[in-house]
Amino acid sequence: MASHRRGIRSANRVARGVNTEHTGTKLNTAIWKAMARAWSRRGHERSSMVQVIKGIAATIGSYALAVYVLDSQIPSFAPFAALLVVQVTVYQSVLHAVRYVAAVVVGLVCAGAIGLTLGEHMLALAVLVSITLIIGQWPRLRGLGPQVAIVGIFTFAAGGGDDPGYLLSLFTTVLCGALLGAATNLLLAPPIRFHDAAVAVEDVSSSAADLLDEIAGELRSDTPLDDVDAWREHAERLSDTVQRSRNEIDYSAENSRLNPRRLAHRQRPVFTDYRDAADTLGRVVGEMQGITLALNYARRYGEAGTDGHLLGDFLPRYADLIDESANALRSFGAYHTGAGLPERSLSDQIDSALQMHDDLTDQLREAQPRDARSIADCGALLVEAERLLSHLRDSDSSLAQETHASE
Repeated sequence: MASHRRGIRSANRVARGVNTEHTGTKLNTAIWKAMARAWSRRGHERSSMVQVIKGIAATIGSYALAVYVLDSQIPSFAPFAALLVVQVTVYQSVLHAVRYVAAVVVGLVCAGAIGLTLGEHMLALAVLVSITLIIGQWPRLRGLGPQVAIVGIFTFAAGGGDDPGYLLSLFTTVLCGALLGAATNLLLAPPIRFHDAAVAVEDVSSSAADLLDEIAGELRSDTPLDDVDAWREHAERLSDTVQRSRNEIDYSAENSRLNPRRLAHRQRPVFTDYRDAADTLGRVVGEMQGITLALNYARRYGEAGTDGHLLGDFLPRYADLIDESANALRSFGAYHTGAGLPERSLSDQIDSALQMHDDLTDQLREAQPRDARSIADCGALLVEAERLLSHLRDSDSSLAQETHASE
């Protein structure tokens, strides 16, 4: 019986070994595949790999300097500072370096002042923690505020609060790590990709134009308002698309700040243009949501007491207006990418759409409808379309002024 149990345990150990080996093989395969993707194309894997390389370089370099050049008493603080400073963008690295060095200086000053005046006992530690935690709430330090207390407590616990030489050694070690971390990010600065910001704008404008095309096509059908609920959901999701484009533009703009590669792109447009475009598209999407809401109310046209003929004649003509608005949206996106520009200018398309809006308004007025609800539905649709076009027109005017100024 005992030998049988030993046999079972032995078999279980073998099985666990096989499973562990299989899991390890799968993990190694996944790692190699991720590295291959990072090498072959840019994306999340490449960004992660570059961050790892920068972290390794900054850590080893700062520790070597702290040990062999500075002869630091606490060399481990150099790689710690370097890792905190190494960020995705050069601007964030410099900002983290300044904040972290400031936090360390304040922590050391507090630890030194309390160590030299109150000594090293429990009451002194309580006073030190209270002061450093309060100072750490300073908004300018952001997430590095707790480092004030951490450095102060570490210095106090190591018995260096009353030793100026120890305080100076810790400061120079941290400064070395922070500077080397920022320098590493400067040398391995990520490329500035204006195209990503332009594509972010073009993606939103294309998605919005596609929805308008879909709406226009259905408004000419025999069942024009059957898909209103789907349109409303689609229009709501476009808000998320706009936000993603803003995030992409903000990242690209931050990446260009203090980036030495910026010197090679002096003639390229500033990211403010793309931010303004994203804001314009955000307002356009808001008006599109208003259009889908107005169409939802217009579904009543088959009810008793409503003028079905009025809306039945109005919607196909409104579809033409929506079509022209979609064309203007695509031109708006194409302007920022600089590729595939349409034959007609954005201004011409906006003027054409506004003329169609005015003609449709006049036709509605001449029809002299007696159904107040149908008038309200048609009026709401016209108002939303006019607002949509006015946002594009205002943006086009700004673009034209910037173009003339650059010339």
